Amino acid sequence: MSGKHISDKQVNLYMTQRAKHGQVIAAAKSGISSRTAGRIDNQIHQLKQASRQWRTREEPLSVIWEPIVLPLLQQSEGLTPIGIFDFLCEQHSNLFDPKTRRTLERRINCWRQLHGSAKEVMFTQTHALGALGIADFTVVKALVTIAGVPLKHRLFHYRLVASRWGYAQVVYGGESFTALSDGLQRAFAASSGVPHELRTDSLSAAYKNRQQQNDFTERYADLCQQYGVKPTRNNRGIAHENGAIESPNNHLKKQLHQALLVRGSHDFSSREDYEAFVQNLIKQRNRRIHSAFLEEQRQLQPLPAHSASITPSMFSASDVTARSRSSASFIAYL
Repeated sequence: MSGKHISDKQVNLYMTQRAKHGQVIAAAKSGISSRTAGRIDNQIHQLKQASRQWRTREEPLSVIWEPIVLPLLQQSEGLTPIGIFDFLCEQHSNLFDPKTRRTLERRINCWRQLHGSAKEVMFTQTHALGALGIADFTVVKALVTIAGVPLKHRLFHYRLVASRWGYAQVVYGGESFTALSDGLQRAFAASSGVPHELRTDSLSAAYKNRQQQNDFTERYADLCQQYGVKPTRNNRGIAHENGAIESPNNHLKKQLHQALLVRGSHDFSSREDYEAFVQNLIKQRNRRIHSAFLEEQRQLQPLPAHSASITPSMFSASDVTARSRSSASFIAYL
């Protein structure tokens, strides 16, 4: 038929049918067009050539592969194809042609797939709506000034993993329990609900990291109990387990940097102006997943009746003082 390759079997079948029938009927019985049948009858149809099983040129790496490249690959898994390429260009220029760089890279990648060490397998995780919220702190390195004075700060960042809805608040102090508790409670209020599980990394504000067991600090345990959420954390030293917040952290900071460039200035008249600027950025991000958030919001646990205020017993005297001077926040409502 038109647009399809004609196999040798079809050609032979056509020739057999052609001895019994006319061109049109023989072509139909062979599954080819009358036009192709005419080319066969006129002996101008070219049969499909078999794929070649031989090289058309000499192997360019035959001299260096086994005596030089292979020992390097077996010696260190950290060597990259570019590193080996540079070595060959400098130390074995008489045997290696730089024009064969792509051939070298393909051979190295192929060898490592067959003989290299096994790679760590990561399985894509799926999360049910309302099942998991994840929180983290991230330092903002983009230049921000208040009336010309550089502003050192970080963001508390909270995400509902299934819908990708986010909340953020500007933190001027460290990763204290005050900032963590204040951020979480405002995030729960902003989403009008509480997930079934709350995950963080090994924040000292939430975990007793000097102990081997996964013990929570007393105040963090009380906070989670108050909201009816199960606290969990990723395994120590396994950063990719917290990827649902680490990657969004980077995206948020890059978007913040781009927004500052579009604004044309990184200077703000006050902290409140900067917080409003970031709040608007978060609203833009949430607006894109509004429908997904509404679906997840219906699966969240209800807020406790006493969630409007922070329980005083959760904070020490030093925390209350720090909270009043080191943390400024905003709620990113949709």
